[in-house]
Amino acid sequence: VELNQEQLFNWGYTNTTSGVLQLVTRSIDSIDPNTFYLFKNLQYLLLYSNQISFIDPATFLSTRNLTRLNLNYNQLAWIDPIVFVPISNLQELFMSGNLFTSLKSNQFAYLPNLRVLSLIENQISSIDPYTFSSLKNLEILYLDQNRLISFDNYLFNSLSSLNYLGLSSNQLNSFHPNIAFCLPRIITIDLCNNLIKNLPNNCNDLQTLKSYWLENNPFAIDLNKCFETSFFLPSTTRLAENLVKIENHIGKLINFIFKNTTIHKVKVIKIIY
Repeated sequence: VELNQEQLFNWGYTNTTSGVLQLVTRSIDSIDPNTFYLFKNLQYLLLYSNQISFIDPATFLSTRNLTRLNLNYNQLAWIDPIVFVPISNLQELFMSGNLFTSLKSNQFAYLPNLRVLSLIENQISSIDPYTFSSLKNLEILYLDQNRLISFDNYLFNSLSSLNYLGLSSNQLNSFHPNIAFCLPRIITIDLCNNLIKNLPNNCNDLQTLKSYWLENNPFAIDLNKCFETSFFLPSTTRLAENLVKIENHIGKLINFIFKNTTIHKVKVIKIIY
């Protein structure tokens, strides 16, 4: 189905002053560039669960007030960055469940106000080093369920506002220590279901970190060393605020907890097994 103005009116979307358009599961496979010409007040556009594979750069020329765009579960493998120029005020962009295999340096160059970016369940195996360089206001980044094996050491350098980073269910085999200096406001990092054997020694430098999800990784680490240096727990004054999740070496960990006196400030340690 091609989405155009006539089709919108046939579906009953005649209120052109509306701030919300929900076009979900409509079998849309293409969009006429003039479709939203009359919808100048549009703020939320929901196009998920369709079959869209291409978006013309002129599609959003009239929707400059758009703040949320949901393109989840379509057939998108690439979007021309020029598409986002008219909607530079966009705050939330959802593109999960598509066919992206890589992200280029200028992909989000025209979205400086973006706060939430979701790319879950694509096929992303590579991300250019400067892909996120313009996203200084980004607070939440979902890259879960992709095919990432590694990424550039400075990929997240510009994300000074980020407080949630989702990297679960990839194929990551390491987590570079530079992450500690790139994310001054990070609160949660999800690294579950990867292939990580070791973590950087400077996890303690993540002063704002409260949740570090690590289960289902094949860790090969010395748990004694981890706890003596607060490896998983960023600050010894905030141990009680943290939740440790480790699926490996459970017996050794339990024995250590009851024998070692250097972690006497711990009130609760939850072990997921």
